[in-house]
Amino acid sequence: MISTISKICAPFVLIFIIDLVFLILIYKAYKRGNYERYNFFVRAGCVISILFIGVIVIAL
Repeated sequence: MISTISKICAPFVLIFIIDLVFLILIYKAYKRGNYERYNFFVRAGCVISILFIGVIVIAL
């Protein structure tokens, strides 16, 4: 029972941690004002956020 729950929750936790890292990078970029330098991180963070929300919606 517990192993089944952990197998289902593990991808969500992993995606959430990666999403959190990208959001921190985006926040640091906007705080410094280096938009051009961190443009890739902003785009990648948005894509990962959208994928994360999509995975949750599909799972529900």
